[in-house]
Amino acid sequence: MSRQWSSSSRLLFLQLVCGTLAGVLPAVATGEVITVRSDGTGDFPSIQAAVDAAIDGDILQASGVFHETVVIPGKDLSLEGIGEAVLDANLQGTALRFESGSACEIRSLTIRRGLGEQYEVGGLDLRPGAEVTLTDCILEENASDLGSAVASVDAGSTLVLENCLVRENSGDTSYGIIGSAGSLTVSDCEVTQNQGATAILVFEGDARVVGNTIADNDAGRSWAGGIGVSGSGRVEVLGNVIRNCVGLTGGIAAEPVDGTNFVVAYNTLFGNRASSSGGQAHLTGVRGGEIHNNLLVGGDGYSLVLLDSNVSFSCNDVWSTEGVPLYHGDDLTRTSGNISVDPLFCDGDELCLSQASPCLAGNHPDGYECGTIGAREDCCDPTPVEERSWGQVKSLFRP
Repeated sequence: MSRQWSSSSRLLFLQLVCGTLAGVLPAVATGEVITVRSDGTGDFPSIQAAVDAAIDGDILQASGVFHETVVIPGKDLSLEGIGEAVLDANLQGTALRFESGSACEIRSLTIRRGLGEQYEVGGLDLRPGAEVTLTDCILEENASDLGSAVASVDAGSTLVLENCLVRENSGDTSYGIIGSAGSLTVSDCEVTQNQGATAILVFEGDARVVGNTIADNDAGRSWAGGIGVSGSGRVEVLGNVIRNCVGLTGGIAAEPVDGTNFVVAYNTLFGNRASSSGGQAHLTGVRGGEIHNNLLVGGDGYSLVLLDSNVSFSCNDVWSTEGVPLYHGDDLTRTSGNISVDPLFCDGDELCLSQASPCLAGNHPDGYECGTIGAREDCCDPTPVEERSWGQVKSLFRP
């Protein structure tokens, strides 16, 4: 016997099915594009006004120079710079604050002249639970007297900086230019000409610092000119060039660290200078971890300080052209593939290795299979070859 459905029954069935699927299928992003133009020709004339009106998933496209400070109150938003896009806080407070629950992607925006007073942050302040990614951005001229100049990452928050320029910021000695107790990733960035604090300071939490150029930072009496690490989080420092930085330690400092998840590898540290000790690196109280395939060159004081530390130290080249002592602690030269020889740079600016460098794979003077030591491989320009005909070549040998 067949059953005939009334139109009302069919409608009820469809409503039940759709309601069930709505709870199972992933939501489809339906973000609206909101234009923000400082000249008043967009949907909103200020970034804060656009943020206040936006809902989760919206995309804010900003162009112009915006003289304001911005607070994002726990929303899921994208902020894209179009053409010239500058958030200038005019030294009136933290440039961008992300409250708990914020999930934001920011691209192609310049953030400048944020000012943090009384432990506040100059540039980016991430409250617990915020997740923020910045790509192709510039962070410059931000300052703080008692906090981080560029970014403060609270415990439970996440900050990713990709292909960004961090320059000419000034901070307090205690909190770093970029300071993190949460989850921090800095990759393919240039961090340069900052002063008053450690360029990248990880005092708890996890961090990946990969493929950056960290140069010409003057931390004054702060811990390290380049990177400082403390705590028990997972920290990876990989493939960076750290050069001409100044601090109590010039390049990298770590103390104390539960080093189970502490890896420093394939970095080039060159010409960093310490007012205390450890021109290139100073490790005290590091328990476990791996330090390998790093190139440490030049500077003053001991190039490398290893005190009360138990780390796996292999395939590093520690070298000085100034006759200063290389190690404070056990001299590890000629152990586990470690060497102390001239790396033979062919380019002083880019720190490229010549084809004859003992730091290139296959060139280890003791025959160890270390692979490349340092952050730069053979990136030197090849010797130009002039094309000649066979007749021209033969003429070179005619009397």
